[in-house]
Amino acid sequence: MKLLAWVLTLCLLLTSVSTGLAEAPAPLLQARARLEDLGFEIDDKVYQDVQQMFLEANRYLEEAGSSAMPSISEEDYAYTLLMFIGMGDYDYDTCTWTPTSDRIYVFDAEFFNIQGMYTEFLQGVQSIATDAVFTDVSEDLSGMDEQFDGTRKVSFSCNGVPYTCELTSSGDWIDPQIIRYVNQALEEQNCSGQLHLISDYYDQIVFLIYGSEETAREMRLLLGTEETAILPSIGAPRDTLLYLITNLF
Repeated sequence: MKLLAWVLTLCLLLTSVSTGLAEAPAPLLQARARLEDLGFEIDDKVYQDVQQMFLEANRYLEEAGSSAMPSISEEDYAYTLLMFIGMGDYDYDTCTWTPTSDRIYVFDAEFFNIQGMYTEFLQGVQSIATDAVFTDVSEDLSGMDEQFDGTRKVSFSCNGVPYTCELTSSGDWIDPQIIRYVNQALEEQNCSGQLHLISDYYDQIVFLIYGSEETAREMRLLLGTEETAILPSIGAPRDTLLYLITNLF
């Protein structure tokens, strides 16, 4: 099962327990306040789900005889809140993704829908790039072998102007160069912003926002991610989530 599916399963398991919430820890309160100051609204359900997730994870580990969870930082809470609001809803039976935010797009760099990964990616970009319209998306898979390695041509129109790019195909992993190609199209179409990576360079879960570099810099400072991040690489999930996953499954 893909990493994001594991995370979603974890979240559902932990938030399904109907227990009363203790007073929210200060770092969680601060993370929510700072995100909302930057224009990323966190609704009460998401906020409570994230709090419940960490409470139940800590309780589970204690009951299993493991050491208690380490202190969760404001950065970790902000990361998890953003993941909840930005990852959208995915129907694995129909390979249909539905956005849940118009400010942030969160996705696993290892895609479930290999044949249509760039179509899904552009749908995610469309959900946050409000002054760009992506149409006529197609993916030419003829340059790929049975393991989906090789090359893939992706064509799309941005605000009515056609673009085509050739990308490296590495199985179910997205080629991060697509971000450069899309940003080039956005610039040529005089759109108001660019796509910015705000998650860590080595994080498999990719956080993209649309807008100015100034906003992206503020978000990276909040998350404690590298300022130099331009393109995501194929790496491991952030330590806190990896800790949760590997200790609970």
